[in-house]
Amino acid sequence: MKKRTVERIPANLKAEFFWSDKVNSGSVADLSENGMLVNTTTCPPLRAKFDLSIPLKDDVVKLPVKVRRIVKNDNTYDAMVVEILNPPKQYLDFVSSLRWEQIK
Repeated sequence: MKKRTVERIPANLKAEFFWSDKVNSGSVADLSENGMLVNTTTCPPLRAKFDLSIPLKDDVVKLPVKVRRIVKNDNTYDAMVVEILNPPKQYLDFVSSLRWEQIK
């Protein structure tokens, strides 16, 4: 099994994304510089690309993402693992600050 290049940080952030002609919501359970696990009742198909919006401090950041894995529990798809494509500096700074908090 392939290991992650960086460890994920536990999180609890709201997330929104446009898919299937509507705005869908979810929550980010963990994240890293290049990926995250999003709990949601709407899971786009593998390799789907779209923008995922999350609140960071006083702003909302749009992250271009690609679905890498869909998580199924009890016959229901309820989460997706996404790769962040070209993460913006604001997001990378946010993740860095979370890592720093973990070290303290």
